[in-house]
Amino acid sequence: FAISLDGEKEIHDDLRGKGSFDKALDAIKVARKNGIRVNIFCVLTKKNRGSLDYLINLTKEFDCYLAPTSLFFNRVQELKGEEHSDEYSFSDDEYIALLDKLIEKKAAGARIIWARKTLNYIKSWPLPYTKQSNLLYGEDTNGNKFSPITCNAGKSFCVIDTNGDLYTCDPYLGLTPHGEKRPNCIELGFEEALNQL
Repeated sequence: FAISLDGEKEIHDDLRGKGSFDKALDAIKVARKNGIRVNIFCVLTKKNRGSLDYLINLTKEFDCYLAPTSLFFNRVQELKGEEHSDEYSFSDDEYIALLDKLIEKKAAGARIIWARKTLNYIKSWPLPYTKQSNLLYGEDTNGNKFSPITCNAGKSFCVIDTNGDLYTCDPYLGLTPHGEKRPNCIELGFEEALNQL
């Protein structure tokens, strides 16, 4: 079970809406009380990067894992008409420093879901963090072909929207190119909807 929590109450509510912190924390408590495994998903930004230790402490308290992600401008955001925001997004140097901190915390035993190998792979990405990229499609980078790790989105995990629609990955939420209907687990059942993803 993945629950989004971006930091302490004041920070989280500022980013996600007033009252959302209490709901997220209550959901974690209920899930753990009922033996349901939990991952805390956190979008790390300039505004909440200081909350990393708080979130790591929550993983100890609730015997769960932290799945940190970050804002990045990509092809999906372009398709949605979204703008790159300097207010929240890191510079390249800030992003490398954040990855170094995550790698250090992971090495010290923090319950971060991503392996150090994965974090180092992201850190070695051949283009600037702030550059829009299509590297997952084999984009040429200054004459050097980059071979990305195969993504298992839609195979080993998926994202379910509140209406039951399935997506391979959360950046794709709400995106339906060409008006196609998404597989819906309420209508089809989860297994069949996943098979159609």
